[in-house]
Amino acid sequence: MGFDFQEAILMGNAVRGEQRSTWLGNADGKLLCLRSLLRFALDLDLLSSQQLKYATQYLSELGRLLGAWIKGTN
Repeated sequence: MGFDFQEAILMGNAVRGEQRSTWLGNADGKLLCLRSLLRFALDLDLLSSQQLKYATQYLSELGRLLGAWIKGTN
């Protein structure tokens, strides 16, 4: 899932126009899935709450950056 997010970001950077919006929208969906997977990992005791906090801080930052990029594209 993380690699899918990275691919969508890289492809969004490589293309222009409507294709960029499509790839960035895809990246936004992958980021949402990553957040859900982290919550599942916590529920299954695969992550500690401290690890989840650390990961969600970075995912939130990625989300803000991606949101600004999407806004700048539209």
